[in-house]
Amino acid sequence: MTLKKITLPHPAKAGEEGQGKAAWRIAAFFLLMLALTLFARGMAGAAQTTVTTQTPKAATVTETLVLSGTVESQSMEVLTLPDGLTVQSVLVTEGQTVQEGEALLRLDADTIAQALTQAQGELDKLNLQLAAYQEEQTADDSALTSAQTAYDRAKEDAASAASAQATQVSRAKAAVSEAKSALSDAKSALNTLKSRRSALNTTITQEKETLADLERQLADTEQAAQTNETASGVTPEAEAVSAEAEQLQAQIEALEAQLTADEEALASYDDQITAAQEAVESAQQTVDAAEEALEDANTAASDSSRSSQRALEDAETALSEAQDSLADAQADAETQNLQNQAEAQILSVTIAQQEAEVAALTALQEGGGVLTAPFAGKIVSLSGAAGGSSGQVEIQLTAEGDSYVLTLTGSELTEVPDGATLQVVQGDKEASASIAALVQDGSTGTLTATAYLTGDWTDGDADVTVTLSSDRYDLTIPIGAYHEDNSGGFVYVVEEVESVLGLRYQIRREAVTLLASNGELAAVDGILSNDSAVVVSASRSVEDGEYVRVSE
Repeated sequence: MTLKKITLPHPAKAGEEGQGKAAWRIAAFFLLMLALTLFARGMAGAAQTTVTTQTPKAATVTETLVLSGTVESQSMEVLTLPDGLTVQSVLVTEGQTVQEGEALLRLDADTIAQALTQAQGELDKLNLQLAAYQEEQTADDSALTSAQTAYDRAKEDAASAASAQATQVSRAKAAVSEAKSALSDAKSALNTLKSRRSALNTTITQEKETLADLERQLADTEQAAQTNETASGVTPEAEAVSAEAEQLQAQIEALEAQLTADEEALASYDDQITAAQEAVESAQQTVDAAEEALEDANTAASDSSRSSQRALEDAETALSEAQDSLADAQADAETQNLQNQAEAQILSVTIAQQEAEVAALTALQEGGGVLTAPFAGKIVSLSGAAGGSSGQVEIQLTAEGDSYVLTLTGSELTEVPDGATLQVVQGDKEASASIAALVQDGSTGTLTATAYLTGDWTDGDADVTVTLSSDRYDLTIPIGAYHEDNSGGFVYVVEEVESVLGLRYQIRREAVTLLASNGELAAVDGILSNDSAVVVSASRSVEDGEYVRVSE
């Protein structure tokens, strides 16, 4: 065996080396954890969505509506006349220059008066039709009122009949109870009499037996007395027997008298029992009659209840039918009112046209039948001749100066307030104008807005920007930061949160109400402040609770 020399470390040196290794291992562990943390944060940051934010600010939001309008020159007007008039003379020629108010032609006064009377009559008739259409149609509820009255009366009659029948039944029951009580008393009296008679009969029987015993004893005593008598006279024994016999005779006489009285009493009990039995029979008859009356009362109450119930059911059915009829009538009336409203709207257009015709005829009549120029200008064309009909007359008059009308038509005009400001652009020409009139066509419901322009414009299309509102708001954000879904409006806000990876940025969805908007800004209301970091853009879609990177 070979021996090897083993060298052991010094205990003090071994301890120092162990502590050094342990410290190194701890340091290495923390360095590794730091490296992993930095790596994880770097990976997490690389995977996160990048967003940019902006804080809300106070600003003025101007809401506008962009429409397309039509510019038409007012320098041309076509003059027409109501039909049915006769032209007396034409006072101008084509190409002639006229002044405002200058006579253009003269019409026959009689035909004007006749046409005015006819037009006014037609207008009156149309107004009567309009009044009829505007009158509210209502359903007649008198049948329902009558049915309700009949139903209430049937309920009252049923309640009254039930109360009366209940009273009759109650009385009949009381009569039965009284009759039965009387019968019970009669039976009790009869039983008492029978008991007393039975007891008395027993007493009589006992008295008769006692009397028979006394008679036998008397007979024996008398025989003994005879036996004890001697020739020499009455012996003391005989006297004793004789005295006993006298006592027995006295007892017999007393018992016979008592028996006679008891038998008379028994006879009296028989008479009383007979009377009591008759009273019981009479009481029984009374009970039978009372029970029969109660049965009749119950039957009458049942019949009355069924009759009242049938009457009440019939009244209720009639009431239900009246209610249904009234509902149908009300629905018909509502439908008729809607139809009348539609007819009234259509008729209003006809009335407006008729009123315009009456106004034109009235103006002609008041002007002595002379048609005058509405403004200074030049006769471009003229049709019609003296002696002809007014329906053949048409005059085109060109005005002097530059005047244009801007017309806007469309459903979007419902958003436009009265007197709204318009910005009109046509080519390089731009100007502002105000809406002078906003009219709805009664037959089509179409809205038409009119504004007047001056200057150098061209007949044709123009771009129109309508200012709907312009207000200052405390919280405005870029329009792209505002979102909507089925739950309503909202924005995404970034907030700082602490996590195991350190300080991070997290998305929070915040509900807001949209107050106004234009192409750039949205005015909102909600739990926001001017310090809130609102997401205005993101590298991809974000969600509530998501961690993101914020672009500097």
